Amino acid sequence: MTRLVFAFLAGLILCGGLAADAFAGGGGGGGGGSSRGSGARVVVAPSFTAPDPFGEANAGAEEELESDSRDILLPVVVAPLSQDGRLTGYAFINTRVRLREGVDHWRIREQLHFVLDELIRSVHEDSVSRADGSSPDPERVEAVFTATLAEVYGENIIGTFDIISSDLRLIRR
Repeated sequence: MTRLVFAFLAGLILCGGLAADAFAGGGGGGGGGSSRGSGARVVVAPSFTAPDPFGEANAGAEEELESDSRDILLPVVVAPLSQDGRLTGYAFINTRVRLREGVDHWRIREQLHFVLDELIRSVHEDSVSRADGSSPDPERVEAVFTATLAEVYGENIIGTFDIISSDLRLIRR
């Protein structure tokens, strides 16, 4: 059975490579000209899932979610990971904030889609990656996220900030 599965996966990989070569020329419909094609190339970069770097630190955090109306789960932010300016992968970061007492949580919740846009822009402008590009740096994540939240909502809104988990997709080159 495992040989069959292996053969099937190997066939998919090989066929995918052939299909990529077939479409990479960019040619196909009419118009004479160069036989070199458009120059477009399909690059297939293998990736793998790495263990959650924050899993042990926040092991019980998921059980406590939404225990208070001031607790807000932020949308998942996809942050690039890099080493020496080269992309090494992506981190899918799940976070939760607890608002300070007296803050209107409905106003905050209504603006989450704008916050997601700003957070994505922030993690692309200011890296949250460790120096080796293997995972996000928790201190950098907190610093960038809280600065962005303060920029959008104003100062003294956030009481606590927790990284719930992070799923990694590292690129092997």
